[in-house]
Amino acid sequence: DGQVDESKYTHPEIQHVFDLIEKNKVTPQERAKMFDEYSMEAVKQEKIQKIKNEAKEEGLKEAEQKARAEKEESVRRLLSLGTLTEEQIAQTMGLSLERVNSLKE
Repeated sequence: DGQVDESKYTHPEIQHVFDLIEKNKVTPQERAKMFDEYSMEAVKQEKIQKIKNEAKEEGLKEAEQKARAEKEESVRRLLSLGTLTEEQIAQTMGLSLERVNSLKE
């Protein structure tokens, strides 16, 4: 019907828009269109934020996997040198003794 129930919108910025619209004597149809556009933009921004969050989470997972692989490679190198005991390597690298032993080649 082109009417917007202004009482549903309590956010100060939205109320400011209503005030500007009233001053400019925008028609109810134009006002409804503006709020439709605002709603679409809000949904768009929400989707963008969700994608950013997912990408960040994926990046963190990849970084953790890379760090784990590098740590395990360092353990293998230390084991191959034979200068430290498995216990010393486990303590130094922050791994369990079982994990260090499982990395022996």
